[in-house]
Amino acid sequence: MLLHRRLRQRLAAGVAHLLADWRIRNGLIESVTMTARTFIDHSEQVWAHHPVRHLVLTEAAGHMTDVAQVAGLDRLIALDLRGNPIGDDGLAALVDSPHLRRLRWLGLARCGIGPAGAEALAATGNLPALRYVDLRRNPVEVTAQGYGQDIDGKPISVEMPPLGQELIARYGALPWLDVQWGWRWLGVGWEEV
Repeated sequence: MLLHRRLRQRLAAGVAHLLADWRIRNGLIESVTMTARTFIDHSEQVWAHHPVRHLVLTEAAGHMTDVAQVAGLDRLIALDLRGNPIGDDGLAALVDSPHLRRLRWLGLARCGIGPAGAEALAATGNLPALRYVDLRRNPVEVTAQGYGQDIDGKPISVEMPPLGQELIARYGALPWLDVQWGWRWLGVGWEEV
């Protein structure tokens, strides 16, 4: 454990003061947590030393327009904004970013996202790799939901909420708005249904 702590500090030398937290994978820092302001002002410094692919932002409310302009976003495959009250306007600013083409996972739990934000997310062409969006605990239900529980603990049914159905009708099938994906996410292979 002591060796891990020493290695952890040594790997982050030079940028540890900019990070609230960091995670090591395969001997490299791939995941960092930082405030939105620090990301806007110092992401290039962190990115120059580490192959960051997963970013957790804190204190992001009011900063999303500036965050969306940071070219360092183009390295990310995962962005977690959970708990930041960015609302529909903040999400709309983010999805307008040209730097999110590799993003596969987007965490938006408890971000105050409503129907307008969900629509902006579905309508954007800037997220071609996006496969998963966590929209739990927002004023909108848009992704597939599991209902009931059988004896094995698996859902009895998975249904798409009405807004999700509307977005699919308007913008086509998106991976993060897929009822089949909802079954897989809840632990049931589509072929079992």
